Amino acid sequence: MRELVAALLLVAGTFFLLAGTIGILRMPDVYTRMHVAAKSDSLGAGLWLLGLAVVTSDPTTVVKLIFLVVFIWITSPTAAHCMARAAYRSGVRALPGTLRLSDGGVASSAGPDAVPGKERSGPCT
Repeated sequence: MRELVAALLLVAGTFFLLAGTIGILRMPDVYTRMHVAAKSDSLGAGLWLLGLAVVTSDPTTVVKLIFLVVFIWITSPTAAHCMARAAYRSGVRALPGTLRLSDGGVASSAGPDAVPGKERSGPCT
């Protein structure tokens, strides 16, 4: 039974990694490619590691694999966000028709306490 669950997780992980690879090749601009890469690789690698955790019998290895899953699920989207922000700040053009911050595209996500003209500090600044 454990081998079946592990096999299903590995097949699902392979599907998401393959879909992400195809998505990277088919997406039109750098921002959508980054989005596809971050989402599919995080899920695909996480499913692979969970499949390995199901099939192994060593509890220490299971804990390490679960820590790796959590680490990947936290760092991959964060790294993609930082790269997208760097691309945006360096002037990389998005797909025509995409709303920009100055056009009000994502202005609502700044929150009610945002001060116009004041840069927020953080790990990606």
